[in-house]
This record gives sequence, C-alpha cells and structure tokens, in this order.
Amino acid sequence: MPREPRSVAPPSPSPSTPLAPAPSPATAIATAPAPAPEVELVIGGMTCASCANRIERKLNRLPGVEASVNYATEKARIRSAPDATGALPDSAALIAVVESAGYRATAALRPAAAQSTRAHLPLTAPPQALAP
Repeated sequence: MPREPRSVAPPSPSPSTPLAPAPSPATAIATAPAPAPEVELVIGGMTCASCANRIERKLNRLPGVEASVNYATEKARIRSAPDATGALPDSAALIAVVESAGYRATAALRPAAAQSTRAHLPLTAPPQALAP
C-alpha cells in the first residue's frame, strides 16, 4: 500500500511569545542601504558575446562587484559595494582586470550636465523652430 503524503503545517506562534512590531514605512526608508556606486567602462577588442561573458566573469570575481557587459554597446556597467575595509574598487583597478583578460578599457565619460538637461528637453519643437 502506498503511503499518502502528510501535510505538515508550520508551528503557530504561542500566545506567550510576543511578535515584533512591523517596521513603519519611515523606518524602512531610513534603513534602506544606499545605492552602490556605479562605474561605466568602454570596452575595446570584443569580437563576440563570449568575449563579453569572459570580461563579465573576470569583473564579477572581484569582491563586492556586480558587473554587466554589453557586447552590442561595448560597455561594462559595474556596481560595487565596499569591501571589509570599507574601500571601493577604483576604475583603474577595474580597467586592469579587463586588460588582464586581453581587452582594452577606458572609463566612460558621463557629463553630469548632459544627463541633467536631458530630462528637461521639450517633447515638441517650439513654434519658432517650425517657421520657414
């Protein structure tokens, strides 16, 4: 005779065990970790998606680093968290890792002014621009 599986319910909290209060939304926001710093590198010398995968694996071996390499755009986007000493990997160290894999890398220039004004561009051209 085959046995029927038993369903085991999780133990319910006893009435004598106090439940911890749920954190308020303000507390949850105040204790949320700050976003990790992000670095963008321009990668040269990739000839296929396997190249991008190889670079990504090399970068992700660094402690606290989360890298994503895009073969089509030839860019690596790298987020890093502080290591045990509180130090972040600098872009020179990241470039050295890419170069040790046999590829070229430079830090991408991301002007802050261009990023901030992009959101404020009008969706349509002003009437003067449409006149002949």
